[in-house]
Amino acid sequence: MPTSGTENDVTAGHDTAPVDVETISEITGRVLGLCLTTATREDILAHAAAVHGFLDLLVREDLGAGHDPAVRNLIGKAYVLLAAKAPTRETPCFRAYAHVREAADITRRLLRVWAGRNREAGRHGRDAVRVTGERP
Repeated sequence: MPTSGTENDVTAGHDTAPVDVETISEITGRVLGLCLTTATREDILAHAAAVHGFLDLLVREDLGAGHDPAVRNLIGKAYVLLAAKAPTRETPCFRAYAHVREAADITRRLLRVWAGRNREAGRHGRDAVRVTGERP
């Protein structure tokens, strides 16, 4: 488990890697920017594993699903996508495109929840506020 070695490190006591807001936002933005008519299978598959990894990371975080039905619903959708596995070369192109876009959308929405919870707790400073280029 990677940590920065500080006492205030949020990953201390967690079984997950730290949430990299900037990288997750950038890659999900790329995926959501893909156009089916111009994207190649390679474009689609290039981000599939990363998006699944980010989604898996976020569902393992404490997002308050016990108190918020909307978050619980998002996490349920995330588990369905994760159970379906990331698309492969054998997956029909449209299905791969739809799956990766949906996974990126759910990832981005969970990232907003994560950032909101961590901003309120005073953790992660400005990175948690700048999720997906939106205003806090």
